[in-house]
Amino acid sequence: MLSRSGRGACRWAATIDPLLAGLRVPALVIHRPGDRSVRVAEGRYLAGHIPDAEYAELPGEDHTLFVGNQRATIGAVIGFLDRAVAGGALRAALRRSDRKDAAGTGWDSLTPSEQEVAWLIAAGMTNSQVATRLGISPHTVDGRLRRVFAKLGVNTRVELTAEYARVTG
Repeated sequence: MLSRSGRGACRWAATIDPLLAGLRVPALVIHRPGDRSVRVAEGRYLAGHIPDAEYAELPGEDHTLFVGNQRATIGAVIGFLDRAVAGGALRAALRRSDRKDAAGTGWDSLTPSEQEVAWLIAAGMTNSQVATRLGISPHTVDGRLRRVFAKLGVNTRVELTAEYARVTG
């Protein structure tokens, strides 16, 4: 039996039913078979009446999207966006990000170019001075410095300088 809010949602959905066939956007309908607010048949119906919609039936009973097994929900959304919107570029970017994250932490995890930027910043140089010294853009220095901060677990130039002094002193 549907809850009062579930019945209201179904009535509302019936008013948009004639509009579904006219949708021309990537659509993902996610439903959980144990959902007590809206029957699974309604989710399947919705996906079946939106052109080219994808339907993902995830385990569980929660109606709210990000309650319950969030990993499955996020996986379904990322997979859909990668296929329907990004043409495979999203998962490739996530893999690159994961590889960077897997690089580790601490001074040993810094690449040679990150170490060079860290040493120069610890010596008191500005991003512009580092960029001029290394023949790179200030934007590139900023990106490397953000990665250095993340890998060393510091948030400021002062903390970076103190960390540098600790490991070299």
